Amino acid sequence: MNLRRVLGAAGGLALAAAGVVGLGQPASAAAFATPTTCTIQTFNTGNFLTAVGGGGRTSDVIHSDATVARSWEAFTLVDAGDGVHVGIRTLTGNYLTAVNGGGLQTDVIHSNATLLQAWERFNVIRIGGDGFAIQTIDGHFLTAVGGGGRTTDVIHSDATQVQAWEIFRFNCGVTFVPNVLSFDDQSARSAINAAGLAVGQISFDTRCINPAGTVELQNPTGGTLVLRGTAVNLREDAPGCRGGF
Repeated sequence: MNLRRVLGAAGGLALAAAGVVGLGQPASAAAFATPTTCTIQTFNTGNFLTAVGGGGRTSDVIHSDATVARSWEAFTLVDAGDGVHVGIRTLTGNYLTAVNGGGLQTDVIHSNATLLQAWERFNVIRIGGDGFAIQTIDGHFLTAVGGGGRTTDVIHSDATQVQAWEIFRFNCGVTFVPNVLSFDDQSARSAINAAGLAVGQISFDTRCINPAGTVELQNPTGGTLVLRGTAVNLREDAPGCRGGF
């Protein structure tokens, strides 16, 4: 029995019930303002795609087993300049490459490209709701082998139609929380706002370890991947503190 065909059919039925069967318009032209940072989840398992090492690789490039999004699970969609395609940039600033432009089951994806050229162009197509297919420059679709949850034989690029394993969820509008520990109050606020985040609750440390307004703790911590607009709570040295004991 072809397990992939069974799961694909089941996924197709679920998608049909949800009214999301059929290819929509290219998301890169309509749904996403670029550049935008996103996490990419597999449809079946809900795992996140990981650019191993943050990018810059030609082997062991992509995993699909992450259950929490951190830095290596963040990808930035960059306008390829034609209003349709995007480049998918990793944390290191490299682009994902569909080797040979697609159509492969081995040596499928590289993450060491420094320029956005033909093999680095992808068409992200809305299937329905938050479901998208990722199409290579030669018209094939990326497949999350096994539906996700893998560290080997992770991605194929030879699918000619979209079934369950070819559907991904894009969670965009995410950003990294800046590390503002030891910043003064105004500098911390500026860094938080520049990251597209909000300053949350401010509490005070009366031990006066540092001058007044120095950030001692923050929540979420620096480097955490969050939605834009998330509030960052700070604990600062209390007004009147001069630092020292």
